Amino acid sequence: MRVWSGAVACFVVAAAAGTLFRFGPLTGLPWGLEAGNLRHAHSHLMFFSWATPALMALWACYVQGKVKRLSKAPGSLGRGGYLAAWAAMALGLFSFPFFLVAGYGRVAFLGARLPWATMISGVTMFAWYSFGIWYVRIRPKLPRTPALALFEISLVALGVSTLGAWGRAAFQVMGGGSPMLEELSVQLFLGAFTHGWLIVGTLGLAAASVEDQRPLRLGGAPWLLLLGLPGASLMGRARMVGEGLGLGYQMGIALSALVFAAGLGWCAWRLVDAIPKGGAGWWPYLVFLLLTLVSLALSAIPPVIAWAERAGLYIVYLHLVALGVASTGLVAAARERWGAGVAPSPWSFGGSVALLLLGVISLTPLWPGSADPAGRLAFAAGTSIPPVAAMLLPWFRESIRGRV
Repeated sequence: MRVWSGAVACFVVAAAAGTLFRFGPLTGLPWGLEAGNLRHAHSHLMFFSWATPALMALWACYVQGKVKRLSKAPGSLGRGGYLAAWAAMALGLFSFPFFLVAGYGRVAFLGARLPWATMISGVTMFAWYSFGIWYVRIRPKLPRTPALALFEISLVALGVSTLGAWGRAAFQVMGGGSPMLEELSVQLFLGAFTHGWLIVGTLGLAAASVEDQRPLRLGGAPWLLLLGLPGASLMGRARMVGEGLGLGYQMGIALSALVFAAGLGWCAWRLVDAIPKGGAGWWPYLVFLLLTLVSLALSAIPPVIAWAERAGLYIVYLHLVALGVASTGLVAAARERWGAGVAPSPWSFGGSVALLLLGVISLTPLWPGSADPAGRLAFAAGTSIPPVAAMLLPWFRESIRGRV
């Protein structure tokens, strides 16, 4: 649970950086910060030091519980999963000030002027590989369950995402590479990470929460998720780049994304059928998951994704996935596993995320009254605060109880 507490602290810092970014256009940014660098620092800390170690810790706890039930020597499991989570968190936190100062640019540090943020982010991926190796080593001790099937797909996606990151780094080192291939590498990293690692990983946690109370039969849903992962990974911004790669590429990516959305829908349907037996805190997560799979399915229609890009809805979608699905799912899983004192109510946290999403939508042309930019900026800035407050509330409650 200590990994969880550290990850929550990183969430607070990352979310506060996002709030500072939203207030920037209204009040200006302090300490000479640049908006682009602040945005990179916010997103990387949220992904690398909040969502990833929290997801690793929850899965390690689940796996440890399974091994203890089936093995006479539970100590053989080791702490490799938790150590990998700690390493991922620490490295993500270490890169944060470098992103704040220069983004992906070079910074003078330890006598050398280097792109430290990029380099540290690369090293962070070795912590991810370490977690995967730890799981592969203990996998023979575990039973085959729907939850673990989903978790293994999410691990595959995490590995695929690193290929995109290494590809982008290689193009930058070589110089003069194809802008299209570089953009596809970026999208492969971001798409596989958000859809495969975050969405499928938290979907597995939801499955784990109900499988001990009621058999959960997912049928061919895991296979649909695995087959649809390439399309879901490359559907984002690179969809428009894909116009240069031909109609066949576009149709293949669209069909693959639809298969992934079908797999999500199948899993969600089975969870809805199982959740009334326990775990009502998963309902906010399922609502955000439904919005995500509908958005993904619609994105397979070329005119729809073209319109969405013009309207600036891509950033809305990223917040829907990272906060609505991943963060709400992590909160629900942690609260269920370790108690109400470690995380806010999924309902209150989910409501705060819904407010934030409204704030982000208010910055798009879809928002009524778009002629009042100052009012929309103020609304977006104000609605970025509730998720931070919701996450801090359990800490304040425990602190007050400790003093009484």
